[in-house]
Amino acid sequence: MRADGTRTGAGPLTGAGPLIYAHRGSARLAPENTALAFDLALRLGADVLETDVRLSRDGVAMVVHDARLERTTDGRGRVREHTAVRLGALDAGARFVDPEGRAWRGRGARIEPLDTLLERYPDTPVNIDIKDADGAAVDAVAASLERRPGTATVTVGSFHERVLRRFRERAPEVPTA
Repeated sequence: MRADGTRTGAGPLTGAGPLIYAHRGSARLAPENTALAFDLALRLGADVLETDVRLSRDGVAMVVHDARLERTTDGRGRVREHTAVRLGALDAGARFVDPEGRAWRGRGARIEPLDTLLERYPDTPVNIDIKDADGAAVDAVAASLERRPGTATVTVGSFHERVLRRFRERAPEVPTA
């Protein structure tokens, strides 16, 4: 970023002005980390989708923040205890109530694989936070990025230094944070 506020470099994140990151989509207005939240965030003018990823029991990178399902879905237990198919069948809006007091149970909010998110938004910048602190999560995210369509910038972050170090070795071409 230059002193005048313009961004430097090349790609879809260049130009003047700040970027609007949609944290977990529009998580205050729609069930977090769901297509409903991401679509709404883009309609409201977000520049970058921020999301979280955890592994399913069968090693699929799934778009979900919490290690457990109870806060946001009608499921129970740890994300890692369930297959991708089972996670996708859960209602990710089961416990969500928007600021207008409307419940979102039964309105189609689902936990989806990272591949699905990247396919749905091929030209939208995405920031991925790897939540699981292990190499299998790194490998699953890197594999999803290798399969991704489009040209949008993707950045990967984690609060686990070991995860970022391994990701940088596995996918050195992907910017990290």
